[in-house]
Amino acid sequence: MSIHTKLNKWGFILCVVLVHCIEFGNGAKRKSWDGKLIFEENFNGERLGRNWEIVGNCEGKGHKDINLECFTTREDNVRLRDGILIIEAWPEVWHPKELWAKSKNFTSGKVRMTNDLGYRYGTFVIRARLSKGNHLLPSIYLLPAYQDHDNCKYEEVDIAQGRGQRTSTVIVGAYYGRQWNHTSSRKTEKAIRNTDFSAEFHEFALVWKQYRMEWFVDGRLIYTVPMYYYSDWLLEDESNLPCNMNKKLFQQELQLNFGLSVGGTMFPEAAYGDLTLENAKNWTKPSLEIDWVKIYDH
Repeated sequence: MSIHTKLNKWGFILCVVLVHCIEFGNGAKRKSWDGKLIFEENFNGERLGRNWEIVGNCEGKGHKDINLECFTTREDNVRLRDGILIIEAWPEVWHPKELWAKSKNFTSGKVRMTNDLGYRYGTFVIRARLSKGNHLLPSIYLLPAYQDHDNCKYEEVDIAQGRGQRTSTVIVGAYYGRQWNHTSSRKTEKAIRNTDFSAEFHEFALVWKQYRMEWFVDGRLIYTVPMYYYSDWLLEDESNLPCNMNKKLFQQELQLNFGLSVGGTMFPEAAYGDLTLENAKNWTKPSLEIDWVKIYDH
């Protein structure tokens, strides 16, 4: 799960107010991506290949007991079917094997690239269908490939996230700082008119260059962030400054992660209510589906 979502109550309400609503209409659409195709995954076969690993835990990096799910390695939660990677959440009590881990009322899945795969710069294109259902948070994102996330420098790039109650919106952004809970961010939430990201597959893309990131939905640009100086990101809170020797913005290798989380601070009770096992049984589409992945080198 993307772990930057620890927002306070008022921070979340502000985000809701500032959601940007756009309509693509018949505007120009990017028809091809620059660069050489260096990675492609179509999820054929019965099992994930050597480029991927399924993550199983009940703690959740940075979430502790805030999120409501346990990630498991079961086929009920992560599987391939007809060339599609399916990550599915279930309302069920799960008792983890670890004595220190807390039982949760929901299970789900998370998949990431193996440690020998990492990319610095390039274009990441993913064709996916997001989730629909209260308190579901599908995430397609990048995390550091090699370093420990707690090594006093944290970076994350969200290629696409969605809230299960608001299937016409997509959240994109980047996070930089000392640790997962001490970051500065550049992000936006876009509502695309006449679009339901859970009903059909859509193409989500990130173009990552040395001094700029660009996010696209179905070939159309929706957000841009410059990345010249890390000091520009820390004006609001210098305590987020990494103590790592290398403070440069987004110049380490990152790798893809896919996850479907349940609950957490993206769904404050005041705005979204509570989630119980009983009402979770009414989820319309409790799955994140990935059709294919393509990565281009610049």
